[in-house]
Amino acid sequence: DVLRISELEYVELEKDMEIWDFRVDGLVGEHSGADIHRNRGNALKIAAAVAIDLFQAVDGQLIDIEAGDKDNAIPRSAVVK
Repeated sequence: DVLRISELEYVELEKDMEIWDFRVDGLVGEHSGADIHRNRGNALKIAAAVAIDLFQAVDGQLIDIEAGDKDNAIPRSAVVK
């Protein structure tokens, strides 16, 4: 699967805005084809759910989200800024 983004919008951060990040880490991860039935935690899905809840509670902007380094693996860690 390939995610295609046709248009990005770059926005300057306000001068008084602080940059915060959080990490989801320590999950097992696994091969997505062979181990998908084990219902292991997916760091990307967990990080996205936390980010959605966070941005509903506070005013902020998503700067970056990174998770996993292989296309065929369930990510064991993720970082959100």
